[in-house]
Amino acid sequence: MTPIRNWQDPVIAVAGVALMASPWWLGFQNVEVAMLDALACGTLLLVTAVAASLGARPWQAWLEMATGLWVIASPWTLRFATRSEALVAAVVLGTVATLLAVSVLLLDGHVDEPRGQH
Repeated sequence: MTPIRNWQDPVIAVAGVALMASPWWLGFQNVEVAMLDALACGTLLLVTAVAASLGARPWQAWLEMATGLWVIASPWTLRFATRSEALVAAVVLGTVATLLAVSVLLLDGHVDEPRGQH
C-alpha cells in the first residue's frame, strides 16, 4: 500500500464528498444549476484528491486549487448566490479546497517550479 504523501489530499477528498452531498444536506437540490455544479466540482475534487493521495503530481494540486476557486466564484458566475445554502456550501468548501491545495503547492515547492518540469 502506498503511503499518503500529503495529509491535505484526504481532507480535500472529504470536502469533495461534502460538496456532492450539500444539495441534499442543505436543501438546495431543486436549484438545478447549483446542484449540478456541486456534483461536478465535488466529483472532480474527490477524484483528483484520491489520485494525488496515491501518487502526487504538481498538476493535481493546481487542478484542486483551480476547482476550489471556481467553486467559490460559481454562485455569482452561475447566478445562484441568492440561495444562501448553496452560497455558503460553495464558499466554505471551495475555500477549504483552495487553501489546502495552495498549502500542498507551497510545501512541496511547486509554486516556483518552471513550466514543464515535474
